[in-house]
Order: sequence, then structure tokens, then C-alpha cells
Amino acid sequence: MSKYIDKPIVLGVRPEHITEESKNGSHVPLTSAVDIAEPMGSESLVYMKAGGGNFIAKIHGEKLFHQGQPLTVYVDTGKILLFDPETEAVIR
Repeated sequence: MSKYIDKPIVLGVRPEHITEESKNGSHVPLTSAVDIAEPMGSESLVYMKAGGGNFIAKIHGEKLFHQGQPLTVYVDTGKILLFDPETEAVIR
């Protein structure tokens, strides 16, 4: 990991690890505005932006989300992956 200090990396996390509820101490809140919401019956995929990137949250339940609506989701930090942007190799 030390060779990546002060160098760009890519953060990746699957939509199922970004939820509307904090389940334990490894979840951190992230508030952003809804960009697009895709209702899929018993769950929705909610597309949001943070910093210079985009992410997708998987929200359980039948809910309506509107573009621009502020939403706080929780990221499971134990499921975050880090990638080398040049080689796409997993760092962690």
C-alpha cells in the first residue's frame, strides 16, 4: 500500500454494500442528491454522485426517489475495494 501514497487510486464498492440503513459500526454515512432512480419492485437502484465519481446504492423496499432529492446512504467500509487506475489490479 505504501507505494500508492500521494498517488491516484480507484475506490470500488458494490451497490448491495451501499444501503439506506446502517447495520453495524463498519457503515459510514454518505449524503448526496439522487441522480437517477431505477425502481425494480422490491428494491431500487439509486444512482448518485460524490466528489468526481458516481455510485449506485441498492435500497430495499418499494420507495419513490426523485432527481435532486437528498439521500443519506451507508457504505460498508469492510467491503470497499481499492484498485490501481493504470493496471486495474486490486490493491485491497
